[in-house]
Amino acid sequence: MQVDFLEAFFADSTPQVHELELHVAVATRDKAAAEQTTAAIREERDRILSQQDRWEEMHRAAEQIQSLTNQVNEADAEELRQRRDHHGYTRPILIEGEYNNFQHRLKDQEAELVGVDRTMVTVQQTLTQAQQRAVEWEKRAKGADAEISTIRSRLEEERVAKGQLDSEVSLLRVQLQEKEVDERLTLVSRTLHR
Repeated sequence: MQVDFLEAFFADSTPQVHELELHVAVATRDKAAAEQTTAAIREERDRILSQQDRWEEMHRAAEQIQSLTNQVNEADAEELRQRRDHHGYTRPILIEGEYNNFQHRLKDQEAELVGVDRTMVTVQQTLTQAQQRAVEWEKRAKGADAEISTIRSRLEEERVAKGQLDSEVSLLRVQLQEKEVDERLTLVSRTLHR
């Protein structure tokens, strides 16, 4: 009767062992997926940071263009003043033509600055969006890290439970073997006494 009980116990514990093994396999797969997600998030964050450096370089270049434009305008205005002073008003038609050229150049440079300003606005918007995506990816990475930690804890708990189950199964096997030996000894003893 006790043998039947042990066979029933082993039959009942086998699905539990398989279920634990299945949990371990799922946890291992989830851990690998979370690690891949974390690596992808880190790559995206690094790419965004490298783009931010380029945006900053473009901003500095735009500032340098603005500075050079201001210097050219000042030099043009100074040159125009010097020519007026030097020549007086003896050549008003020539000076008027030069002034018109300067005005034309100034309008061209202002148009270029407007283009640079528009580009900077677009760059700033792109940078803001990239930073928002970086924050989202960072949140996902933290979530993935928390999930990995939870999975690791569950995996460790399942390993401990499996170890305990293995110990109990080994103990029951030893007890079963002892019981079988006792029954054989009893049988042999009965046979000898007859």
